[in-house]
Amino acid sequence: MYSIKKKFGPYPFAHRQHSHDGHCQYVHGHNWYFEVEMQSEKLDSTGFVFDFGRFKPFKNWLEYMFDHTLLINQNDPYIDLFIKESSLLWDMREVKSGSSEEIAVMVYNYLSDWLKDDADKLVSVTVIEDEKNGATYHGGNILR
Repeated sequence: MYSIKKKFGPYPFAHRQHSHDGHCQYVHGHNWYFEVEMQSEKLDSTGFVFDFGRFKPFKNWLEYMFDHTLLINQNDPYIDLFIKESSLLWDMREVKSGSSEEIAVMVYNYLSDWLKDDADKLVSVTVIEDEKNGATYHGGNILR
């Protein structure tokens, strides 16, 4: 079994977890990284699990979603205020949840759809906040 990892970032973006009882309830930011792991029992004709250069459209999506943006949870009680002010104060993205765990799921699902025929090679997506804290979503594909 062969495996590869590709790291993207940093992407400086802000989020808030409105239901948290600590500092995370406030808008705050990190320099985020994303790490993708893929695996295969066979290499392609060029000797790769997956050509790193093929990630460019995925990288463009990461930049759109996360580079200097503000992630606000769909169920945030102030979402209407954030939406109203978004064109003036921030470049907002509405997400299910801005937790590292849920961001990992969101990125994994996007990447899995984008990969199409190579989706079975996707093992995991790891989201890293400021290189200290992280969360990994495996989507059912655990290294054997």
